[in-house]
Amino acid sequence: MRIREDDILTATKKFSEGHIVSGGFGSVYIAELEHVDKAYCLPTETENARELPKKRNIVAIKRIDDTEEMAEQGFYAEIELLTSCKHSNIIPLVGFCDEGDELILIYEYASSGSLNYQLQKMSNNHNDTWAQRLKICLGVAKGLSFLHTTKGDRKEVVHRDIKSANILLDGNFEAKIGDFGLSTFLSVSKDYTRYSTTIAGTPGYMDPQYGKDGKLKKESDVYSFGVVMFEILSGTVAYDRKYNVGLALEAKEHFENKKIKEMLDSKIKEEITRTLVSSIKGPNQESLDIFTKIAYKCLAEEQSERPTMEVVVQELENALLFQENRKDIFQISFEDVLLATDNFFDDRLISVGIYEGNVLQADGTITRVVAKRITMGNEVDDAVDTEFKVLMKYRHENVIALLGYCAEGEERVAVYEYMPYGGFNMYVHKESLTWGKRLEICIDIASGLDFLHGGSKTGEVVIHRDIKSSNILLDADMKAKIADFGLCVRHPIDKQMVLLDHIAGTEAYRDPEYERTCQLSKECDIYSFGILLFEILLRGLAGQYLVPFIKRLHKEGKLDELVFESTKEVVVPQSLTIFRRIAIQCLHEKREERPTAREVIIQLKKAFEIQVSFHLFFYN
Repeated sequence: MRIREDDILTATKKFSEGHIVSGGFGSVYIAELEHVDKAYCLPTETENARELPKKRNIVAIKRIDDTEEMAEQGFYAEIELLTSCKHSNIIPLVGFCDEGDELILIYEYASSGSLNYQLQKMSNNHNDTWAQRLKICLGVAKGLSFLHTTKGDRKEVVHRDIKSANILLDGNFEAKIGDFGLSTFLSVSKDYTRYSTTIAGTPGYMDPQYGKDGKLKKESDVYSFGVVMFEILSGTVAYDRKYNVGLALEAKEHFENKKIKEMLDSKIKEEITRTLVSSIKGPNQESLDIFTKIAYKCLAEEQSERPTMEVVVQELENALLFQENRKDIFQISFEDVLLATDNFFDDRLISVGIYEGNVLQADGTITRVVAKRITMGNEVDDAVDTEFKVLMKYRHENVIALLGYCAEGEERVAVYEYMPYGGFNMYVHKESLTWGKRLEICIDIASGLDFLHGGSKTGEVVIHRDIKSSNILLDADMKAKIADFGLCVRHPIDKQMVLLDHIAGTEAYRDPEYERTCQLSKECDIYSFGILLFEILLRGLAGQYLVPFIKRLHKEGKLDELVFESTKEVVVPQSLTIFRRIAIQCLHEKREERPTAREVIIQLKKAFEIQVSFHLFFYN
């Protein structure tokens, strides 16, 4: 990793002022420099004398002021630490130079600069949202959690100077912890504590207990990070002159007096989120509450009362989840529902309790919607609550979109996107629905199931429990979307199945294994989808004799006799074969033998591509 001084001098034009960007414990220069591409490096003991691959890009070059006390010791300590601590939220060291009197560190360049620089110019940053600030905090927290964890031969590390100036942001505003000159490895002892006679760090960020008695622990970094969190909340740096007693003490006082919103950055207060019929300002309240509570705990006077960084990461992830899936954007008043449906006028009625409507949005545009008025009761209330929670959290192009909901007094109304073609059950039997279009609809449904069964980032599986043709809706482009989530069940992604005290779903589509054991898993949805696939093949709705009929043909080797009949198109036999094969696999008696939704997608796409290729070849 050594880089020649001559190469650095050339790159920086002999450390000219035109390349300098900051100071501190040394000057930092930005320049384009050729260095070893570490992606191709091998361990020292296996590396031969060949020339290593190099790459040329922009780097940050830090020239250490060797007049500073213990500069050389800190220089080599930082090299040791950064070569052993590689993480996406820690700034990578790409090289160093120690020729003559020079002590130079070369880092990956963070193009958006330091966090304290951004805090002072955030008003000019269009990407500056509460969610973005949460992501910056989460990045730093993950980096610190990594440093604070022992793994293999790597000891725990205390950074000792966490502050906004030492948090760097790349072009995507991904946070990376930098400047490890004061960092130290913790000795492995009972309480992972190190006592220091030389107190180091930055006033305003430094752990008061460490500053008082020299007791250095991981919790010292936690305190400093708490200060940074309140910097991000307020949009100001900790050393701002308006804080007479310091940012940390002022933040604690505001939190304890329930006046923390007074510290919220005015830009975040004015952040506008569009709802269906209006706009709301500021961050989601639940997200803000989680954030401020954990930030306050980080500033506890006693080190033992502060949370671990692992806990901080979990809480910040929760805060981000609430912000990105905020419930308040779905709320709609009953008055607006009445306005949209002309007071539930009979001419607006589509089916029992379901009305077509038009909503005037905040920007003046009109959105066509469907309003589902729900009669309340204990079981119905639970189903409505389940559906609302799922559709607020899970949004996908093949899942029906919840646009709003009303829960005023006894009224419960769900407002959905309008689906012009309605339920797929109305089209299964129609000759006009071609084989190619049926395959596209099947791929849409499988894609929606794949998302619900673990394709999302929520860490949990959603089992629909009532997949059938009438619960598949078609939009203006005949794109299929899964609807009606009143019976769905959620469980952690690492859990295979859920034991329920009763069964639910439509009998003709229900998995017999689920009926027998009350054990629900995502394979139950796959079974129901298999029934739906045979409905599509046979152009008829499922009944109690459909599955026995299909399985008898399969056992007798006569499944190929099930042919999609259409007088309007040529259906490629190979496409049909692939379709029948994956459909029968979905109906396997043993759950573990059924394919996943992702595997179904792969096979259906093959069938579709074969069908389309045939038509392109013969009809173009």
